[in-house]
Amino acid sequence: MLNGRGDSSKDNFTYVSPIGKSVVDYMITPHASLKKFYDFEVKLVSDLLIDHNIEVHPNSRVPDHSVLQCSFDYSEYRNNTSPQVAKTPIYENNCVKSVRRKYDVTKIPNDIFKSERCVRCLDKVVDSLLDRHNIEQRINSIYETLLNAIHDEMDIVLDYKDLGQSTHKRKRRNTKPYWNNELRNLLREVNIAEKDYLRYQGDRRTKTKRREIFKIKRRQFDKRLRQEERKYTAQRLNRIKSINQGNPKEFWREISKLGPGKNIDKH
Repeated sequence: MLNGRGDSSKDNFTYVSPIGKSVVDYMITPHASLKKFYDFEVKLVSDLLIDHNIEVHPNSRVPDHSVLQCSFDYSEYRNNTSPQVAKTPIYENNCVKSVRRKYDVTKIPNDIFKSERCVRCLDKVVDSLLDRHNIEQRINSIYETLLNAIHDEMDIVLDYKDLGQSTHKRKRRNTKPYWNNELRNLLREVNIAEKDYLRYQGDRRTKTKRREIFKIKRRQFDKRLRQEERKYTAQRLNRIKSINQGNPKEFWREISKLGPGKNIDKH
């Protein structure tokens, strides 16, 4: 189970609602593959809505279940944290940033894994595997030694490129004309109140008070969202009525935009 492992600041409750909080969602992986997974994080839905500028529909509610995410290594990729390994290490705040490495396996030389250094390292792995006691006590470290030997040889012999994490965020088109700065600010207030409620570990009275604040902020956001949607719908209907007699083409153009999946002009 990945929950509870790694950076505690990225762990959180997986279910958060005005009535309570709990951990009911888990991410499970085979124990043998546990080391391949890293950067486990529980993301609050309110954080995702704000970070990715996602607009909430008035007929839906902000989900109570959080999003669980993690990273894991593919066999053709490798996380490099050592500046001696990467040809072009990426530095951030005077530290080497973790990158993914992709090897070009279209041109594999015949003498790969035949260098003296690699052969000596592989022989050491074989000797370790022949020792039954070592297999029982040090199987993980032996396997890691084997992987390091293979990847070190590939670093020397094969061409590769390091793939850094993308910092570009996809811009979302504003598909809901009634979404405005007031709703965006109310959503941020919900997010702040939610985190205050989750992080507090003190007395029961204060914890209950923070939960009530979270409930109020959530209720205010939901109410204002419905009001803005109804206001926009009423304005649009009035506009359609006003052009019904004077401009038939514009009238039918507006009618054709009604319904789900239609492009909506913002007036």
